Amino acid sequence: MTQQSAVLTGRGDNSLAGQCLSPMPAAEGVSAAEVQTARDAVMEKCRGALVEKFGVVFLGEGKVMLSLNKTLPIEFIREVQELALARDGRPAIFPQSLERWAKEEAFNTRRCQFGVDGNVKDSTGKTDAEQRAKGWNDVAPCDLVVAYAAYWLVTSGGDLFGGNVVRSSDGALAADPAGLCANTCPDADRSARANGRVIPIAASKMLPPAP
Repeated sequence: MTQQSAVLTGRGDNSLAGQCLSPMPAAEGVSAAEVQTARDAVMEKCRGALVEKFGVVFLGEGKVMLSLNKTLPIEFIREVQELALARDGRPAIFPQSLERWAKEEAFNTRRCQFGVDGNVKDSTGKTDAEQRAKGWNDVAPCDLVVAYAAYWLVTSGGDLFGGNVVRSSDGALAADPAGLCANTCPDADRSARANGRVIPIAASKMLPPAP
């Protein structure tokens, strides 16, 4: 892992992502296309390994389930961030937000298996009170960030929120090209409005599907 990615992810690193994404040795007589193909294969292998490790399951558009087991939320988020930086050259999580969240207790407290609907159908155009009356907006900010990272992982770069600003149980989150951040980040609202999206929508806890 490069010094720059260490700063952006906030890790050292002996993570699964760090092991998968170790620099490949150069080889003579190998074309740029072959190098890119090999690189893409490594990235996909790493993504698949992380999906398997954390039991990430795609449950439909805007819906995801995972199990962190003994991994702290911030550790999982950093692994996804590292993959995003290595594969796409841009973060999945806004670096300044990641740095701030890393200091919060919730992100350093173990979580069990959980599911999230990060883009609740028919929640647009409703106030926070109206959404809460339906049992929505009950997802803690930390869990919503984790769910966003998990959805990015299992969909290979998808946006859990479908381009919208989404309410959590305390505040709102949004994603733009700079990565996921609190809704106070620069241009988050402007970006959503520029694309004709109604904001904000609701998020909701989801139970694992019946076996």
